[in-house]
Amino acid sequence: MKFIERAPHFSPVDAKMITKKILDIPYMTGERHTLDIYYPSVSRETYPVIIDVYGGGLYFGAKSSYKLQNSLALTAAGYVVISPNYSLIWQAPFPTQIYELKAVIRWVRAHAQTYQFDPTKIILSGESSGAHLAVLTAATASVRTMMADFGPDLTVDDRVSAVIAAYGPYQFDAFSAQFKVLGLTPKFSETGTASSFEGQLFGKIAPSDVTHLVEKYNPANYLTATMPPMLLLAGTADQVVPILQSQNLAVAALQKMPQSHVAWQWLKGTHHGPQDFARTDIYDLKVQLLNKWLWH
Repeated sequence: MKFIERAPHFSPVDAKMITKKILDIPYMTGERHTLDIYYPSVSRETYPVIIDVYGGGLYFGAKSSYKLQNSLALTAAGYVVISPNYSLIWQAPFPTQIYELKAVIRWVRAHAQTYQFDPTKIILSGESSGAHLAVLTAATASVRTMMADFGPDLTVDDRVSAVIAAYGPYQFDAFSAQFKVLGLTPKFSETGTASSFEGQLFGKIAPSDVTHLVEKYNPANYLTATMPPMLLLAGTADQVVPILQSQNLAVAALQKMPQSHVAWQWLKGTHHGPQDFARTDIYDLKVQLLNKWLWH
């Protein structure tokens, strides 16, 4: 079965440890433009914010699903976690999703006083296609490009303080060749074709046929010294998105960003999806790096 032929399924996040949450807040008008806020149990005047971007190949997914679990765990470290919805690719063409996430960031900063957010400490965290959205949003915001008159608060800054990106796709025409190099069989036989999940990004066109768009949507091409610090995570056994996608982005980042602002962890034998990354060592690494990057 092709990726896009799967039946959609929603499993909610386990939020029983959260004592305060505010759900279904609109960050702008329109369908798929609401967000959920989860607060830590510790009481503070203001909280650093993690905006979690779910994956699903841009074809499936919704806010506050089970994919939020690893970010929600960071409430224990004092972070507010925000789960926004964004338009799926069959609802709005790319890069609408980038404009939506920038609207979320502006909303968070514009409403910081109301919701006790620290506007100087906003982190984007994404998994799978959500990782691509998170990195591309942060990278283009840092160089003031891929902007649009989209949503409210247009004069508010849409840059972020850090990015966490887990097993994301970044160079969409390289999947097949990279799987061959790694000696892995792709989980989805349509990988690289117009009907693949990556093909949906380009309007149901094979990525190899639109290399100019592949380059336009590759966040590596926007990295500069102004890019916020970034943690990349990926697994060696991933048969959905080859680990070389993350590794090549790390190499590009080291050439353009301060070395202290680029971190990675490659997990041996780890597959695609949040379950394999729900580990204490990964949680500790996130907290350690965010403490260093946000509070210097």
